[in-house]
Amino acid sequence: MKKIFCLLLLVYGHAHAQQATTSVVQQNNVISPSPTAASLGKYADWPVSLYSGTPEINISLYTMSSGKLSVPVSLSYHASGIKVDEYASWVGLGWSLNGGGVITRTVRGLPDDQPTYGYFSTRVSLPTPDIGHVNQANYQILQQEAQGIMDTQPDVFMFNAMGHSFKFFIDVNNKIQTIPQNTVKIEYPSFGSDPFADADQWTATFEDGTKLYFGGVGSVERTDNNNTEGYYANQGFISSWYLKQVVPVIGPAVNFTYGAETNNTFFTTSITDFIRNPNDPNYGTFDDKPAERHLSNSTIHGLHLAQITSQNTVVKFVPQVSQRADVTGGYALDSVKVYYNGKQTPVRQYKLNYIYSSSGRLRLTGITEIGADNISNINQWGLIYNANNLPALGSNAQDHWGYFNGKITNTNMLPAVEGFNNPSFPIADREAYFPYSAAEILTQINYPTGGSSAFNYEANSYNDVSTTSSSQTASLLLQESDPIGTVKSQTIVINQAQNITLTAIFRKDPNENDPLNINISLVDQQGNIAFMQLYNTNGTYTVTKKVLTAGTYRFSVSSPEMGNTYCNTSITWQNTQTPQAVVRTVGGVRLSSLIDNDGQGKTIEKYYSYDQAYCSAPIKNADYIYTITIRDHHPCAPPPNNGLYFDRVISYIARTSYNKVAVGTTGGSHIGYGVVTVKYGVNGSNGYEVNTFTNSPADQVVRQFPFPPVSSFDYRRGLLLNQNTYNVWGVIKKATTYTYNIVPNATLSAFVTGFKIDDPCTDGLSNPSNTDDQFTSTLYRTTSEWVQKASMQEDTYDNGGNKISTLSNYYYDNPVHMQATRVVSTKSDGKIITAVSTYPDDYASGTTFIDDMKTSHVIASPIEQVTYQNDGTNTTILNGVVTQYQTGGHGLIDRVYKMEQLAPVTLSAFKFSGRAIGQLPVSTSPAVYTLDGHYKERLVYNRYDALGNLQQITPTEGVSTTYLWSYNKTYPVAEIKNATYEAVESTLGGFAAVDNFGNQAVPTKAQTDAYLNVLRTSLAGTQVSTYTYSPLTGMTSTTDAKGVTTYYEYDSFQRLINIRDKDNNIVKHMDYHYQGQ
Repeated sequence: MKKIFCLLLLVYGHAHAQQATTSVVQQNNVISPSPTAASLGKYADWPVSLYSGTPEINISLYTMSSGKLSVPVSLSYHASGIKVDEYASWVGLGWSLNGGGVITRTVRGLPDDQPTYGYFSTRVSLPTPDIGHVNQANYQILQQEAQGIMDTQPDVFMFNAMGHSFKFFIDVNNKIQTIPQNTVKIEYPSFGSDPFADADQWTATFEDGTKLYFGGVGSVERTDNNNTEGYYANQGFISSWYLKQVVPVIGPAVNFTYGAETNNTFFTTSITDFIRNPNDPNYGTFDDKPAERHLSNSTIHGLHLAQITSQNTVVKFVPQVSQRADVTGGYALDSVKVYYNGKQTPVRQYKLNYIYSSSGRLRLTGITEIGADNISNINQWGLIYNANNLPALGSNAQDHWGYFNGKITNTNMLPAVEGFNNPSFPIADREAYFPYSAAEILTQINYPTGGSSAFNYEANSYNDVSTTSSSQTASLLLQESDPIGTVKSQTIVINQAQNITLTAIFRKDPNENDPLNINISLVDQQGNIAFMQLYNTNGTYTVTKKVLTAGTYRFSVSSPEMGNTYCNTSITWQNTQTPQAVVRTVGGVRLSSLIDNDGQGKTIEKYYSYDQAYCSAPIKNADYIYTITIRDHHPCAPPPNNGLYFDRVISYIARTSYNKVAVGTTGGSHIGYGVVTVKYGVNGSNGYEVNTFTNSPADQVVRQFPFPPVSSFDYRRGLLLNQNTYNVWGVIKKATTYTYNIVPNATLSAFVTGFKIDDPCTDGLSNPSNTDDQFTSTLYRTTSEWVQKASMQEDTYDNGGNKISTLSNYYYDNPVHMQATRVVSTKSDGKIITAVSTYPDDYASGTTFIDDMKTSHVIASPIEQVTYQNDGTNTTILNGVVTQYQTGGHGLIDRVYKMEQLAPVTLSAFKFSGRAIGQLPVSTSPAVYTLDGHYKERLVYNRYDALGNLQQITPTEGVSTTYLWSYNKTYPVAEIKNATYEAVESTLGGFAAVDNFGNQAVPTKAQTDAYLNVLRTSLAGTQVSTYTYSPLTGMTSTTDAKGVTTYYEYDSFQRLINIRDKDNNIVKHMDYHYQGQ
């Protein structure tokens, strides 16, 4: 799972990777570099999700930094096509505001927390649905589940926050299982018979100890089911829990508040029509069943993000004053404003500009940045869309996936289904058609420099095999004039097993007294009689032979005992034509090219082609039709009938306007591509790249009543397998290959039940009907698995075609922390190097700092990193680094040790810090943390403040460096080399004085100098550098150890414009010219 949650290591850090440890332990910088000129907002090099063919369009507005946390605020656009029934969010159609997080759920059956009948209450007593006979209690459960009263299915929850996105479910033991398995620890107060309460919160803990709290009063969204059908009609449930607070393992928290929206009510409609099942033995004795129309009506008590608050920063999301025209009770986001420490004037603000499209949908047209002077403005992003308009919400002009297909003459959404013909309803064309599927999609972003990014699209498609069939008929005619014993016959060929239909019309001379005797037969080439029918009465007969295998047959008719006999008989069957390869169009769009223009005549062009598509749910006949059977209590006679009824079971075939099988997704798309080629420049004039992805396994789809949810394995698809880079002449330059392991974690079986035979009433007698309902139940599984990167091989080629290879195999020896503990690298020269990393859960209990890290869920910080070489006989330790952390479980580094040896160390003479001497940390029992004697202390992190800011660091072979903080302890204002923190604190007047200075919100340059200059005069032998800032803007001055000051000035957009020397002379000036300026 990709993680974009960012910890800003402004204070300290310990970079680590699964590779050989560095030979030098490096001290991290605390002071940021000097300011530089701001970017002009150059054209973006937008990444593309190649597997789905979707550009990843994300416009960053602001990033809130608070201690070790970083919360990005951005707008993202999902460029796969706009669905007809898609409502615009409060930032425009297709756009989403990213700034917090949410846990949502998909209700399966009833909400799990529904009292008495929800899954949390019923799961302990659910029967096995595929048993032949059930007792009375289990019968009642099945009946109630079919009626929508009993819940037999766990809900599925979706987690989306701080760069993490995954699903999870609660198993029968109340354990939360993530899909796919990951290291995020999720907790909830309890899962019992009581409904989820507004005040209760979900807690998610990341592997670095950061805690996220979801829900609580004012942070939950409820959905009311306004339908009048089913047990759960007109009831509500919590559908979303919004991110309330982020608390780092040390440092200030970030809080999120929300505004309530007026209730938004959404409608969806569907239609189901019926025809009598021709295979029903009662066919023709009962009437057609009228069509049913269903209206789904739900009211969402929605929330919108109102404010994000950190220690020094407030980001406000201001809605427009007037309500939206396209959603009742909703408001569009007007602006995003950034404030510092309670100030009334925003430091930054962005104005969002909208129009309503011709189809009446809210459309974001641009984003304007407004300067801190509240006058200057820059049109940062101009947005252009496809000119084709969508139809109105609820239009029938939709393809199978819900995208616009241009068929505005559709009067309903009942698709053409083979074998289903109901003249009462016109057939809707539900096929996908381009360019209609691209209606109103984003096609270009313009930048203030005059540059632009153009997105060109094409239809999604996949290769299929078309197997058409044609109706074949063979006829034989036996006439009265034919002599006695005449045999009429012909040879027929049936190329697939199937039902065949025989029709015969026959009669005899009415003056003949002998009985009619006509033989009709089918005989295969071996002389076996496949079919024979003898007729001895006048009439017309139609017979269907249920089983007839493929082969060659002799079709014959005769009347061996008499003449003056007439028989006209025919056989009808279907012959399949030779399969033909076809390309089928799928709903939505994929990126065909991306053209970036810098506004100065330079372009970067990329062209995309796709192959080996996987459609997660290709549309089939069975997705729209199913058979329903009811028990009909039919009156024995027309009224008055004395109240007497008889039972008969009758069957209908139902066709729906919506896909009964939920369309699955992978990476947010219903289609993915196993091979994607990216050409750089027209026809690959700058080379090209071929990417191969995993495209299996297929989701488990049950296309039969009662249509259980799809068992999805989307997390297995779209994993990069190969990435080969070629030059313009097609010569390979680099090849990277990946493999993966899929490790089972948890599987939860559930079932969905529907009526096989519904007995809706009694028999009209004094006693109720003694017939029982019959059910159909289908099992499905929800699965959690651990996806591991197993290997990566990198091959690079020089101009002579010579290859240099590195193969790295990854091993995960501890499923508790799920980190790669060993990386075994094989070089082209045959050398095998292994990098081993150990983590807190690789040690036995008994060491305070490690036990504290486990308690805080700080599980991914490496403690020991060792590189060794194995030549097949001997294992030699090459180098190693141990990072020891402070107690308290805050993940703060305490000291760093490095191996020092004059000669190579054999494994037998070396002790890993969590194992006995001579043992590799693989398949052996962990021990208490102890260091090998070859390690020497190299770096000590002497002191931190309560927010985790580094105050003193000392290299073993160097001098101490002390740091002072101010601006509410968010910016370092002094670096004092060759002094301890205690000496600095004492010189500045003690703890209280330093703490008060640290808590100042915006100390001036004069205040800073007045307080800190004593360090330059009183601490002999030290080097003192001081710094001042404009909070949320940048550094405003630096005074070096010689006392020389450099000043930095910014414009109203926080861009550096002047650098001045100590005499206030401008030594460098920056101008920012945008198009039209």
